Amino acid sequence: MHAPSLRSLCLSIVAGVCFTQFAHAEDWPRWRGQNANGISSEQVATSWEGGQPKELWSAEVATGFSACVVADGRLVTMGNRDDEDIITCLDANTGELAWTHSYEEPVDPNLFEGGPTATPAIHKGNVYTLSRKGHVCCIELASGKVVWESNIRDQFEANIPAWGFSGSPVVGDAGLLLNVGSHGTLLNPADGKVLWQSDNSDDAGYATPVIIPGSSPAEVLVMSGKAIQSVNVATGEVVWQFPWITRYGVNAADPHLVDGGIFLSSGYSKGTTFIELPVTGPEPSAAWRSRNLRNQMSPGVVIGGHIYATDGDAGTTPTFRCLDVKTGDIAWTHEGLGSATLIAAGETLIILSDDGRLVLAKANAKEFEQLAEAQVLEGKCWTMPTLANGKLYCRNAAGHLVCLKVDGQFSCEIETQ
Repeated sequence: MHAPSLRSLCLSIVAGVCFTQFAHAEDWPRWRGQNANGISSEQVATSWEGGQPKELWSAEVATGFSACVVADGRLVTMGNRDDEDIITCLDANTGELAWTHSYEEPVDPNLFEGGPTATPAIHKGNVYTLSRKGHVCCIELASGKVVWESNIRDQFEANIPAWGFSGSPVVGDAGLLLNVGSHGTLLNPADGKVLWQSDNSDDAGYATPVIIPGSSPAEVLVMSGKAIQSVNVATGEVVWQFPWITRYGVNAADPHLVDGGIFLSSGYSKGTTFIELPVTGPEPSAAWRSRNLRNQMSPGVVIGGHIYATDGDAGTTPTFRCLDVKTGDIAWTHEGLGSATLIAAGETLIILSDDGRLVLAKANAKEFEQLAEAQVLEGKCWTMPTLANGKLYCRNAAGHLVCLKVDGQFSCEIETQ
């Protein structure tokens, strides 16, 4: 048996490195990713050849602000064309159309372009969607076959908030959670039947429900127009409630579960608070409140005890900020990104400015440390990017969707002589 040559050893090392890089690839099957925190374990390249990430394909998915979800090689998002909501499923690698499903729904522009604002969820081979007017669908991911569909408003006359339902569906062990009603609604994901529903004493907020990991019995945080409440997932009982009244009832940024509590922020000059956990009395207590972050839409990400997010409302002059989540103290402020949305790959921030610039930055609590920037879209961009399996998916309000190659894989040529 011959000893391995230097060339074969090098090939083995290179193969091992490439395998390690691809091992970090993961799907993004729901709003804010696998762990519902906007952070992926993938690695991304922090520089691009020619200063621009490679565009692999593009597609038109109609007007709206629904983000993309990716699982099992398929991408799903939503848009509206000619007063019809369209659920679009594409091959995530090629952009080839797999299937669409549509239903009548007004585009409903109301100080913005209109169209769907909630993001689909993929769970156990099915896609779940919620429209602004309460139309709920369950569709087989592989075939596009409709398993069931119904309308929440028709089922129990749920109040529709001023800008429509926007919280994305969340599928858990107990069922399909929707931010509908004063403190949520739970459906049977198999047939859409209502397991419990909340009343109309308050309009739904615009944030996505956040399940509290490790809670027993399981609890979920649900934002209404006037409060945040922790709800027993199995029964729908409100365990505790914390008043949080924002102008126009716009509580849209998801609450963040952090060590020791809940970091909560809303726009329209409302500001931020830190709710201490566990709640031991009849009401939760706030460690502090401030207006150091007024987070209108995209909830940002929490890394290393700091939150990176947009401060201020669209149509004004928002800034990008880093805050200490335990104290609310501002670490730094950066201008020029507008109403930016963001996710993260490890400790790399992936920011999409409201005018379509893709910006990579280090999650650095000392300063804004930009790594790369490129114009990848035109028009209004309020939709959070999606990172899955080495590809970044970005869309604008008009429905132009681009797929960019951003993984950290390197290429090398090996002398074969």
